[in-house]
Amino acid sequence: MTGMEATQTPGALAHCERCGRQLRVADSRREDSKPFRLAKVPKGVCPECVMTQFLYNTYPVNMQIDIAGPELLLKLHIREAFLMCGVLNDCDLHIDEIDWRRVVENWSLPVKVAKSALNMYRMGDHARQKKAVADAGLGDGLGFFDPPNEAERERRSTERKLPN
Repeated sequence: MTGMEATQTPGALAHCERCGRQLRVADSRREDSKPFRLAKVPKGVCPECVMTQFLYNTYPVNMQIDIAGPELLLKLHIREAFLMCGVLNDCDLHIDEIDWRRVVENWSLPVKVAKSALNMYRMGDHARQKKAVADAGLGDGLGFFDPPNEAERERRSTERKLPN
């Protein structure tokens, strides 16, 4: 493990680049901190916004939040889930630094979306897919076997039958 490294401007004031929250540069940081690391200079995002960026860009969590809504993050088990999965084990960010209410309140602010083959889902895909299915006249978009789609299934099955 790499030791602590002094930051270039300890104590300097900064503002979160996403939400505007006032921040202060830490005195030191761990160089081997992953996936989150404290800034050396007065630039970056607050703990809530770095967590939002992480959630937006992490499949399948981003899909689950997109479907259920960001209020899912206010459930009691979220803190324990992060502790159990170990994502914060080797980083400067501690789970108690995250104000989940602020994450939810600022959810709609712009987020940098990572272009990656590992992140096959983009926030908003659920609503776009649901709308496309509805626009195509295939029901409410909740599933092919849902009751609103029964007539469409029947129509398609009769079209496919070969004449005798």
